[in-house]
Amino acid sequence: MTFPKVIENFISVKDVATINAWLAEHGDYLFSQSKSDFEYWNQRAIYYSWMPENIQKIMLDAVLRMKDIIVAEDGPVFAEYPQFIRWDVGVALDPPHADNCNPDGSPNASPWRSHGAVMI
Repeated sequence: MTFPKVIENFISVKDVATINAWLAEHGDYLFSQSKSDFEYWNQRAIYYSWMPENIQKIMLDAVLRMKDIIVAEDGPVFAEYPQFIRWDVGVALDPPHADNCNPDGSPNASPWRSHGAVMI
């Protein structure tokens, strides 16, 4: 598989509008409730379990369709539940990292995270 793989309109315009309307109404509050052991990640996530059923359905459908594409091109993968991550303008991904290993390449607590997806 080539990286990054860009798929235009992967989520329908209607579903994007549904997600955006829900985030506009509830996003700031839900992001403010997100806590992490790492300060960098505080107030940055909305977890799948916090989403209403209609948003869960849209997001899980997207994850499963992404998984099918990855499996067809790259072999078996484990798919986690989706979440929304807030990435404010000017916030760097610092340091750059891989989710499936420590910065020095040694194993970490999530070795199954060999692939990732970003929907914008």
